[in-house]
Amino acid sequence: MAHYPNLPGTTVEVQDGQMNLSPEDSSSRVLIIGDVIDSVDAPNEPIRVRDEYDIKENFGGFIINGRPNPIAVEWASVTKEADVNTYLLALEGKTEKEKFVNLHEALFTYLNDFEADHVVLTGLFADQEIDSVEAEDFTDEEIQEAFPNIPGIITESEGTPDSEDYVELYYANPAMLVADYAQRQSLQSNETIAYIGVKPLEDTSMKSVSKYVKKLVSLDNEFSKYLQVVVGPETGVNVEGSYKMQWATGIGAYCALVSKLEPQNAPTNQAFSRVTSLRYLFSLKQLNDLVGNKYVTLTIRNQQVIAVDGVTTAPDITIGGEKHKSDFTRLSTLRITNYMVQAVRKVTEPFIGNPSGWPLYTSMTAAIKSEITGAIDAGIIQDARFSISMKDSFDSAIIRMTILPQFEMRKIRISIGLNDPITYGVDSENENP
Repeated sequence: MAHYPNLPGTTVEVQDGQMNLSPEDSSSRVLIIGDVIDSVDAPNEPIRVRDEYDIKENFGGFIINGRPNPIAVEWASVTKEADVNTYLLALEGKTEKEKFVNLHEALFTYLNDFEADHVVLTGLFADQEIDSVEAEDFTDEEIQEAFPNIPGIITESEGTPDSEDYVELYYANPAMLVADYAQRQSLQSNETIAYIGVKPLEDTSMKSVSKYVKKLVSLDNEFSKYLQVVVGPETGVNVEGSYKMQWATGIGAYCALVSKLEPQNAPTNQAFSRVTSLRYLFSLKQLNDLVGNKYVTLTIRNQQVIAVDGVTTAPDITIGGEKHKSDFTRLSTLRITNYMVQAVRKVTEPFIGNPSGWPLYTSMTAAIKSEITGAIDAGIIQDARFSISMKDSFDSAIIRMTILPQFEMRKIRISIGLNDPITYGVDSENENP
């Protein structure tokens, strides 16, 4: 993670592992990165897309030569669900490796300076391992020099070190890459949540779906609290130029749903306002298994398409030799934390450049207390406490804050019994004469 010791500003450390109480238990800015039809000469930087005209002008339209344009369909699924500021960036390359390299160089060069609240990656998938990646595949010199110690690269070795048969093999994983980007952006500049999918099903028969779920459940799906992996199923969307419903990945629609919610409100069990159809359905057991492996899934309940559970891919942590779930397994907890980080950043940054001393300390304390009170009144947190300490040189302040977030309701247990007509109501009449 980059560190800039010479620049004035604020840095953030998000602590984990403090919520294991018992063993039981304005418009957002959205960046959509995805494929375009091969014949389209798309811009090589993020483009603000406001309407269908911008889609046609920059990305060729929704239907090109009878084929749906993936990035345009995804844009439609986002904007129909929520009023957000959307930016589109086309992946360049024909092979998985070419797309990965293009994405890597984009995220860690010019997109360093792009601030987005949500990053939706389509066209590359969480369950991909792209092999035979080498330093020479990249054009950026800094990335070449740092290879293989760069985000998204997995190193595997064969043979014994210092022997003639020793070989290092390098693989690329897009989920690791975009997760690292979201984390870095969140801690340095703007709180960012990333979303990625898995390779979509071609055959939606019962046997194929069953095999698909078993494969996904067997994979390691722990990446980062800043990343959600959306299995779907795909969501239906109507687009200009086609009478037939097109299938979007479901990632964009879910991102749009999250963007509409207040920080304390989880996407769990939330209904979509404009999504009315799914390409296929998972069984309850399949949904349970997928959610248990930290996948976001969609289903239909009471004639509405809903998000089953707002779960992140935050890795489990080990405390005292025992494994515990991360504090940020729930997306709502992360979003509450992001909200408080933004609030503290907003009220403390104006103090940078002012004389350091007791007046600044008391004013900063009052400003932070005001933000905490506002968050409590809005129902975002239950409480928070903090301390401010000054370094010996008096040019730096350290703020330590502990938040008591709101906790989402996850289960309701209903107990129902039967009674015969003679004794029905007798006990209640005796209790309430």
